[in-house]
Amino acid sequence: MSSPALEGELQAAARWQTVFDHAFDAMVQMDANGCIVGWNTQAERCFGWFRHEVLGRTLHELALPVDRHQGHLHRLAQFIQSGQDQSAPARVEIEGLHRTGHRFPMEMALSMVRTHEGTEFLAWIRDVSERHRTESALRIAATAFQTLEGLVVTDAQQRILKVNDAFSHITGYGPHEAVGKKSAIFRPEQHGDAAYPSLHKRLLIDRFWQGEVWDRRKNGDRYPVWLRVTAVVDRHKQVSHYVAAFVDTTQRHTP
Repeated sequence: MSSPALEGELQAAARWQTVFDHAFDAMVQMDANGCIVGWNTQAERCFGWFRHEVLGRTLHELALPVDRHQGHLHRLAQFIQSGQDQSAPARVEIEGLHRTGHRFPMEMALSMVRTHEGTEFLAWIRDVSERHRTESALRIAATAFQTLEGLVVTDAQQRILKVNDAFSHITGYGPHEAVGKKSAIFRPEQHGDAAYPSLHKRLLIDRFWQGEVWDRRKNGDRYPVWLRVTAVVDRHKQVSHYVAAFVDTTQRHTP
């Protein structure tokens, strides 16, 4: 008959295994020599290697490009010498390698754990490819936003969230004067009876409208603009934002 202490240890081990296998991140458990003794389901998805194929092998030979091996081993040696424990994991972003040969950016946190059986290492690994793509898209969007066209982004209630420099140059309104206000794009008195119903009808049906309308600058001058408005929909097909782009067409109307 097992003792309560042994039963407690077995239950704790079972709970740990459940957490290990169902963690959101890839988790790799290594012994004092750096050989893999634990490899969870997310690690299988991340690197393409199954658990029975990796036990006893090293992480760098499986999951890092050859030209990254020395750098990894150097960092690991520094980490061991520093004497860090599980309360202070070392975090680094490095390049990972899938079984297929595909390279991808990954974030790894390495922790050294001392138990009654000796020293072990635990690595938490996350594929950050999607984050890199998002950051790249945001940089591209930020660059594209600073165009010669005036740009306005509103929420679904048509309140302005963001404008670009060209908007301020054309209209005379600075960002601090526009953000949070109801966009004039959707006000019927701004465009006349002909444009406004068409704009809203086409946005409702096509999620897009373009045409020439008249706007008013901060100094009160009326001027014509060519306006394009696009409705942005969420995954539930509901409008979440509007994006409006416009150019001053005054020169077209000048004899």
